[in-house]
Amino acid sequence: MRHYEIVAVIHPDQHSRAGEMAERYKKIIAEGGGVVHRFEDWGLRALAYPMRKQKRAQYILLNIECGEQTLGELEENFRFSEAVMRTLVLRREEAVTKPSPIMQKIREEKIAAANAPAKAAAAEGAPAEGGKPAADKKAEGDKKAESESAEAKDAKPARKPRAKKAADEGEGEGDADVKAPRKSPAKTRRAKTESESESENKDEAEGEQ
Repeated sequence: MRHYEIVAVIHPDQHSRAGEMAERYKKIIAEGGGVVHRFEDWGLRALAYPMRKQKRAQYILLNIECGEQTLGELEENFRFSEAVMRTLVLRREEAVTKPSPIMQKIREEKIAAANAPAKAAAAEGAPAEGGKPAADKKAEGDKKAESESAEAKDAKPARKPRAKKAADEGEGEGDADVKAPRKSPAKTRRAKTESESESENKDEAEGEQ
């Protein structure tokens, strides 16, 4: 008996029957005295180019050891099955049992998808040092900062209002220390002009006398 590797491309509308078809092929191999060393179901995958107006198809892989008569019977089943769109049969020197690179990638993707919720939960509230979630630790830090700010505010003496401070300082010193209200520049100029005018009128009156 010889070793063969078979890849079958199954129509996407028949992908639910892929397991059933694979079992039928295994039965043919077993009845012919052959052995199935490896079976993989790659699921629906994109095609390199459209086949029968389809862009995706179901892939299955078989590594078998059988005689030429059993292989001929398998190829006949592939040829007359409407579900099988394409097949590839390769000769192998020895049995292959290790997972294929494609199957390894599929398993890694499944593991990553299964761990995604746990990673998302860990990112949102992962236990930090001390066994507390990061969100709780941040909340504690915010509360501590607010507490320190409140303590600093209480320790700092309150400043008196400017008016009250001036009143306290001038209390009991009499009216002499009270500063006169400041005049605006416009009023000061107007008062100066009126004073000069009165002085000129007074000098003219004295000259006439």
